[in-house]
Amino acid sequence: MAVRSHALLLCALAGAAGGLNIDTSQWLGSAYTPAASPNALWWSDYDSYEASVQRDLPLMAKWGVNTVRLFLHTMSYQRNATQLHDVMDRFLTTAAEHKIRAGFVFFDDVWNHEGASLDVVCVPKKGKHNGCWFTSPQDVERTSIERFRPYVETTVARFAQDPRVLWWEVYNEPLMSDPFSRKLREASYHWAKGQMPTQPVLSCWDDHPSTDIIDHHNYETLFSRTWLVSMYANPTKTAFVTEGGSRWYQPPYSKDAASPLTILHFLEALRNDTALYPFVPGMMLCWTMFVGNDNTRWHWDTVTGSPEPVVPWDGLLLPDGTPVSYTEMGAFRRYATGRDDFLTFNDFLLPGVVDNDTLLALDPAQDWHAPAKAGDGTGSVTEASVWPARRAGVVSLETDGYAAVVDVAQNALLLRSSAGAELGRFNLTALDNGGCLPGAWNILQLKVTPGSVAVWFNTMLPESGFAGDATDRFRVPTAPAPRIYVPAKGPYAPSDVVLRSDVAGTLVDYVSKLPVSAI
Repeated sequence: MAVRSHALLLCALAGAAGGLNIDTSQWLGSAYTPAASPNALWWSDYDSYEASVQRDLPLMAKWGVNTVRLFLHTMSYQRNATQLHDVMDRFLTTAAEHKIRAGFVFFDDVWNHEGASLDVVCVPKKGKHNGCWFTSPQDVERTSIERFRPYVETTVARFAQDPRVLWWEVYNEPLMSDPFSRKLREASYHWAKGQMPTQPVLSCWDDHPSTDIIDHHNYETLFSRTWLVSMYANPTKTAFVTEGGSRWYQPPYSKDAASPLTILHFLEALRNDTALYPFVPGMMLCWTMFVGNDNTRWHWDTVTGSPEPVVPWDGLLLPDGTPVSYTEMGAFRRYATGRDDFLTFNDFLLPGVVDNDTLLALDPAQDWHAPAKAGDGTGSVTEASVWPARRAGVVSLETDGYAAVVDVAQNALLLRSSAGAELGRFNLTALDNGGCLPGAWNILQLKVTPGSVAVWFNTMLPESGFAGDATDRFRVPTAPAPRIYVPAKGPYAPSDVVLRSDVAGTLVDYVSKLPVSAI
């Protein structure tokens, strides 16, 4: 009730003040860096990455993405300003072909303050989150505020009236304890505004005089207590979430950092109550569009040398365009476009704005059933995110005459017919990510078509054909192979979805089923 009263007051205030009327609600996507690039310096070698750009943009558009957030770098401008502006234009041209627009970030105070090079591609270290992501400017460049004026002014001036550009973001996560960063944020806002762009100019953190829009970042599920308070803090401004959440991560960091489905559910709640909420913010989801060499698939605190994660912490698509989660991307497309392809869907979240995640606990004494539409005959992809409590028992996902089974006790993956006959088996212990991990989310996917049956489980980035070094920019990524693949054993027979576990404590975060034609 307190949240509702707070929002109603803000709504009344916004109506009285008139607001800036900058609608960001349809700005939906994520940050974009080609999967092969470990940082924002790729603009200086655009020719090497252009094939990736041309491949990636239609893959994003397929899932309803209409906006990307792009980081620039001071060093790229200093090396060749004209070249930087020209390749920005080339990117925007390609993006526009797929109805995708962009916002650009000038300055950034995370992560590494020294060591950036335009001549040597940084090689990411396994397990090191953002190990090759460099601040812009680097510490060695921070000699004067004024030296960066041309970078901002000429760049904004080049595209100030360009409808392909949605916003200018002068500073990502400035270190507010640093006087240089505070002064640069203020100066760069005025430099950008001085070019009289048609686009808004914004900057972290949240609301302050040097931003036209509240620029919010959030990596927790306290939607009523932190998201709403920050987003509606100033009744004269709307808001835009330029960084919204990450997934659950495995032990010892098992916390929901605002996983994609919780955020999409939150946005739906805002959209469905326009009398209560004065606007709905745009959203850049799960930090980055592609799982790749920025290494944000690992948690902030993982140590160098850590194995591949069970499920990527950040990133919505693998380099070939395969979703990390079909459920997430199907829900994203539904929110962004109104197109609902689900044959069944359940995220187990309660209606309205709710804090934290809500989970299904499987009962060993009773199967869980979900009615599913029959589809169009092309087959189905059924997915569940499961959390075994301990190294014991089995968990199964059954539909369309087949069951994908995780033998948690043996750390093995099985495919069975609904009658119980074993059709295939895969030893998960051989995987770098450890296979099935109790006390963590694991993604199980079962694809059934008229001609074949395939099972995937906890797919890893290297399975897309990447080596994790500079050569990746010349590679064409491949779709990860299934863990189990067999010919279909009879006519395709669509059915409902059944989840079961023979031990107590198994949790489910979500389950969905999509027709093959929709993926």
